[in-house]
Amino acid sequence: MFESASRTLAGPWKPVGSIIADVDGSRRAWPRWIEDSNGRRDGDFWGPDVHELPNGKFAASYSAPCGAHRCVGIAWAGGPDGPWTHADKPFIAPANNGAGGGDSYDPNLLVTSAGHAYVYWVVPGRGVYVDAVDYDAGGRLSIKPGAKPTLVADRAKGQRGEGPYVVEHDGGYYEFYSTGSLLFDYHVGVRRGDAPDAPFTTEAPRSCTATDISSRPAATRSSRTRSADTTCSSTTPSSSRAAAAARVATPSTETRSARAPTTRTAASRESGRR
Repeated sequence: MFESASRTLAGPWKPVGSIIADVDGSRRAWPRWIEDSNGRRDGDFWGPDVHELPNGKFAASYSAPCGAHRCVGIAWAGGPDGPWTHADKPFIAPANNGAGGGDSYDPNLLVTSAGHAYVYWVVPGRGVYVDAVDYDAGGRLSIKPGAKPTLVADRAKGQRGEGPYVVEHDGGYYEFYSTGSLLFDYHVGVRRGDAPDAPFTTEAPRSCTATDISSRPAATRSSRTRSADTTCSSTTPSSSRAAAAARVATPSTETRSARAPTTRTAASRESGRR
C-alpha cells in the first residue's frame, strides 16, 4: 500500500504497509488457506481491489493460490492503510464461483447509490460472475443470504476480458475490462448493463487511445500493432456501436463505486491471461 503525501496522483508516494503482511519472512501471518497444490505458501497474489464502504470502513479483495486453483480472499480494516483482518477461508472458491470449478480471480466490489453491494470476479473460459454481498459494521463482506452467482459477461458468447471494474452512472452499470494479448493489442473495453447483476450486453466501440503505441520506436512495432495505431475494430454492429457510444460516458467521481475507491493497489499479472 502506498500513500501520496500531496493527496494527489502527483505524489510523492511512500509505502505505508501491506494488505497481506509478511511480518518476519516466514509467511505464517498469511491466511491459512493460501498455499499451492504442493502445500507451499505461494505469494502469487493477483488483482487487489480496495474500497471505502458507506460506513467508513474499508474492504479489500484479492486472488491467491488455494491448492490446485486460485480463489478470492477478503480482508477488512478501519482505514486504507490497515491493519487488515483476513477471513480464514476463501470468499470465492471453486465450489461457489458459479462455474462449478476452476480458478477465480480479479475481484471487484461495487456499492450502488442505493447502498447495495456486489462482488464481481473472473472464471477463465467462462466469463465474469457477480454475487450480491452484505457488509458488517467492521467492513467484513459476506455473501447475501439466498444469493447465487450470476454470469454477466459470457465467454461462450464472445465476451472476453479480465480485470472487471464496474461503475454506476446515470441509471446504468458499466463494466470496464482488459482484453487482448499482453504482447500486442492489449486494450480496455467497456460493456453496459441495466442492473448490477444483469448481463452486460451492450458493447461500446473499442477505444483507439487504449491501443495507442505511437510513442514506441518504429522498430519495436509489429505489422499487427502498426495497424492498431490508426484502426479500431469491434464485433458490435455499426448501428449498435453508435448507440453504445452515445450511452457510454466516463463516470464522474461522485457516481463511482462507493463514491470512488479511496485507494487501488497494483499487482503482477501472469502473461497471456484473458
